[in-house]
Amino acid sequence: PVKVEAADFSNEGRHASRWKEFSTLEGFDIDDITTDGEGALDCTWVEKVKNGQLDNRLTVRGFKQVIKASDLFFAPTGAESSFRLFLLLASKFGLDIEFLDVGRAFLHAKIEEGLIIKVIPPDEWREVHGWDKFWILKNWLYGLKGAPKGFGEWADTALLAKEGFKPLTADPCLFFHPEKQAFCFKHMDDFAIAAKPAEINSIYERWSAQCILKRSETLKSGKWYEFLGILVCKTAQGFRLKNKPDMLVKIRKALELTGNVKIAATPRIKLPVEANDDVLLSP
Repeated sequence: PVKVEAADFSNEGRHASRWKEFSTLEGFDIDDITTDGEGALDCTWVEKVKNGQLDNRLTVRGFKQVIKASDLFFAPTGAESSFRLFLLLASKFGLDIEFLDVGRAFLHAKIEEGLIIKVIPPDEWREVHGWDKFWILKNWLYGLKGAPKGFGEWADTALLAKEGFKPLTADPCLFFHPEKQAFCFKHMDDFAIAAKPAEINSIYERWSAQCILKRSETLKSGKWYEFLGILVCKTAQGFRLKNKPDMLVKIRKALELTGNVKIAATPRIKLPVEANDDVLLSP
């Protein structure tokens, strides 16, 4: 098959894709309009081809943000050891697992009151609405330093807490339900749910009313599934777990690393899984 690149699309196709993005942003009601552009951040278009179609995402140049306290934008991410614990709990209680993905995640989260973030809209928008117009953001946009934290707090409140889930003290990205046999592992906009089939269906229906939600099929025995670059396979004994064979190659190539480069342990992952490892997790 011929690989289609973003550069292969015509200017008309690019224009249509960008106005589709404007329509999406308008649907989320992300901004108020102002003529005061002092301190406004500029933005750029990030293009990607999905299923043969050009997709444009408006991204703020957040590296220009000045934030005094780092706790204003750092967001927790789940540890691999916690994901393994999640799989062990699912195996122990005989629960089904499904993966959920929140589409256009950051747009769902409101910026906290009192925090003013101004953005210079793209030229396509200003040509229509006026060159003296600027956006005061009401929702987080991709590229902003506080966006991951903002979405994480929104998901914890609007989705998980409302559903009755509570985070573990050891890892705020691993959740349990005190009244039901149900667990959730969260990594930014990706969620793994372990519960009985009827409960998973109920969770999906309620969350779908709150956000754009994509759903995988229930993990079937003997079939490999990918989640966060990790391959998972359900078996009669538990779950088999390994990294994608080409994941480390891609990382080394992206970082331009050559020679005998190996994965190093981190404070939260003492024994990282190598690409060829195949670990069986059994309760």
